[in-house]
Amino acid sequence: MPMSTDASELPPPGARDLWLALTASQLGAAHQATGLPNQDAVAVRQVRPDVLVAAVADGHGHRRHFRSARGSQLAVTVACEAAQELAARLDGFTTAAPIESEALGTLVPAITGAWRDAVREDVADDPFTSREDAVRGDDPLIAYGSTLLLAIAGRRWLVLVQIGDGDILGIQPDGRALLPVPRDPSLDGHQTTSLCGAGAEDEFRAAVVDTSTTPLLGVMLATDGYSNAQLADPWTDAVSADLAELINDRPPEWLAGQLPLWASRCASADGSADDTTIALLIAPSATGWRHDVPDELAADAATTAARRLAEPITQPSPRGPVRAPADRSRRLMVIAAAVVVIAAVAAFLAIQLSSSPGRTPIPGKTPASCSSPSATAGTHATASATAAAGPHVGAVSSPCKGGKAGG
Repeated sequence: MPMSTDASELPPPGARDLWLALTASQLGAAHQATGLPNQDAVAVRQVRPDVLVAAVADGHGHRRHFRSARGSQLAVTVACEAAQELAARLDGFTTAAPIESEALGTLVPAITGAWRDAVREDVADDPFTSREDAVRGDDPLIAYGSTLLLAIAGRRWLVLVQIGDGDILGIQPDGRALLPVPRDPSLDGHQTTSLCGAGAEDEFRAAVVDTSTTPLLGVMLATDGYSNAQLADPWTDAVSADLAELINDRPPEWLAGQLPLWASRCASADGSADDTTIALLIAPSATGWRHDVPDELAADAATTAARRLAEPITQPSPRGPVRAPADRSRRLMVIAAAVVVIAAVAAFLAIQLSSSPGRTPIPGKTPASCSSPSATAGTHATASATAAAGPHVGAVSSPCKGGKAGG
């Protein structure tokens, strides 16, 4: 499948005390099949040497949001621009509460206002056709509907702002997941809050993490094409554990090469089949900065973690509790073993019967051959995994509350 990925912001030699941003964006299999563009977008800005801003957006797939690919690109652009004013003042704050208040009270209105202005300017430059007017309805913003996830990462403060679905996952040093942004109870997997909504300012959620008291190895921003490809429940625990291992044991250049593969597998027909975009921000405290070549044991563990993340349906980390995917794999192994035993017994009985006195084999009749147990188990596993991921693609609902339809 064709892949698109933004250039990762690898730091210059000696700049190991800075946040690092790695990004990748992949066209979903469903959009590839229908000829639709990638409706996700991602952008990164280095505001100051010690402050990084990253934004990820997911344009809605419903037919009324027919310019959502433009809407998501406008969203990440204006969000990164609007965030620079707060980012430049982060060091002046001593507590989290006023930062969150400014994020919701000043930054969010700046983002929504700039996005609406950008949409109207785009429409003025490229007016809707009569056919497009009939589809979009009265509000031109609907055609550009998009979600938005934004992170401002400084030396002490991590500021997170979000509207709509997608995930912001903090990765703690012990591998535990941190989910600081409050969940939106209105999200049901079919509808999402959106920048194109009339009350978008009130539907943003925000969180501020003090990394001096809550250390992080990194934070991941991802569109729902990533989460919908995961089978582990909760998937965040497994992914955080694997990412913690990799961030500590692999240099950033290696991670930059792997991120497009992870996005690609999630966007494939065996994953969510939806556009998938990831921004992985790595904290200055990550020890992977100092591992040019991992030792043998660390390399083996990191390779295993990377393989789990690259699988179409991410499997849980062995360090975590036993979950449904592992149970299913064991059941499939038991079934496969039973098939082998039954086949062996059947073959033995057939030989005994054919060699018994007074019994003549019927011409043209031979024992039925059996597929290899591994092939049988693999077929059922693939079918089950695809079925689990399938409902997330193509779901249609009323737009804005943003219609998803695989967007």
